[in-house]
Amino acid sequence: MTHQEIRQRFLDFFKQRGHIIVPSSSLLPDDPSVLFTTAGMQQFKPYYTGQADAMKDFGSLNTASIQKSMRTSDIDEVGDDSHLTFFEMLGNFSFGGYWKKETIEYAYEFLTKELKLKIDYVSIFKGENDIPADEESEKIWKKIVPDIKVKKLGRSDNFWGPTGNEGPCGPTSEIFVNGAEVWNLVFNQYYCDKDGKLELLKTSGIDTGMGLDRLATVVQNKKNIFETDLLEPILKLAPLELEEKVKRVIVDHSRAIAFLISDGVQPSNKEQGYVLRRLMRRVITHNFIAKADLTLTHDKSLRKP
Repeated sequence: MTHQEIRQRFLDFFKQRGHIIVPSSSLLPDDPSVLFTTAGMQQFKPYYTGQADAMKDFGSLNTASIQKSMRTSDIDEVGDDSHLTFFEMLGNFSFGGYWKKETIEYAYEFLTKELKLKIDYVSIFKGENDIPADEESEKIWKKIVPDIKVKKLGRSDNFWGPTGNEGPCGPTSEIFVNGAEVWNLVFNQYYCDKDGKLELLKTSGIDTGMGLDRLATVVQNKKNIFETDLLEPILKLAPLELEEKVKRVIVDHSRAIAFLISDGVQPSNKEQGYVLRRLMRRVITHNFIAKADLTLTHDKSLRKP
């Protein structure tokens, strides 16, 4: 199954279940607390807090999207089997339309029926400090799959958000397939202010995210994201003599650069422009150093008696 088929199946699945398909927003968010759009829910933040009306704007309390996203927090990890700076996030969202039961049922049905994948295990929030455990999600999972393995983890693993300095957040249930986390189901129950204080939202909301590259990896039965039909064709364009990790960094950064420029970012010494310039510099540096090392190795071999 190609990545384009995965996209279409995802959108069709949720459209058939009453979701309005919303186009991806720009990588440059309206939210001033972050440089880039880092998650699918970012364009929907006002709908969780009641600042915007989903019924008025979309004609539905439920939406789905495939969102362009950019993260640089793990930039030094790029080149391994799973980390990227640019990626696309498949997600379904609800602003009071449905809650945990439907969210978990949708995720299970899409993965196991539409994509024919087998779920290894799921994780839920075990509770921490004054935040209670998510026992409801565990009961729902076990009602669907009585013998499913459920891992209970703390806030660092199974509590998401907020994006930026403040915003909606809540416990999560993560789904693992072939050892990889493919889908994160976020149950937005709280609002986190700038001081880290949590308050219950007036209306709980759903926010899910599933990275297209990682999903394609398990659907296409590949060893890593760079073997999928999203990245392998680009990887083949890289010079053969370069080390695999160097080629991966160049491929990832080049794709990110292209999407940043297409959204209007220009190289500069501040904010988004600085990140773009840094990515461009890293591509050039990795390529230059790798080729210099190859030349040095070649020269040394020629001098051997």
